[in-house]
Amino acid sequence: MLCRLIYTSRYVPGNRGPLSDFRGIVESSRANNYVHHVTGFLFFDKHNFLQVLEGNGLAIDTIFERLQRDIRHTDIAVIARSRIAKRRFSVWAMGGAVRSPKQDRVFAEYGIFDDFPDILPEEAIVDFCEDILKLEEVRSRSRVINLMGDAEIMGLRTMAYRQNVELSK
Repeated sequence: MLCRLIYTSRYVPGNRGPLSDFRGIVESSRANNYVHHVTGFLFFDKHNFLQVLEGNGLAIDTIFERLQRDIRHTDIAVIARSRIAKRRFSVWAMGGAVRSPKQDRVFAEYGIFDDFPDILPEEAIVDFCEDILKLEEVRSRSRVINLMGDAEIMGLRTMAYRQNVELSK
């Protein structure tokens, strides 16, 4: 039985800081979820988590039991646990995003201004998470393209410099 679990929790500050803790959570989630064939998405606003997990019901329950013992968060509240026909986060063992001003447009589209996305109904939460993930993927791709572009420009400048030096000899 394929199912989806959506829950929120409150971040418990650790020694490493919120962003470092978030990266650690996403990395360990990817490893654990991969083993259990669970996929999902984790959203973090530096105070609260919103997580969507998708997979076999028993695997979801096993992972959720472990999550409830994790000291990096508290006040866990299940928003929904439901059967699903197909996964919405099938590509990601665990996708993740941290709240940023670049997401304001997505928040506004869902009517979320000063609130956390947990106020939305289940399907809207999943849509919201997909939209945030798509936005983050586009931003990541453009950063890679910009880095590649800069590297190519540097390569051309280096090549032009070498040619000029050789021509002047």
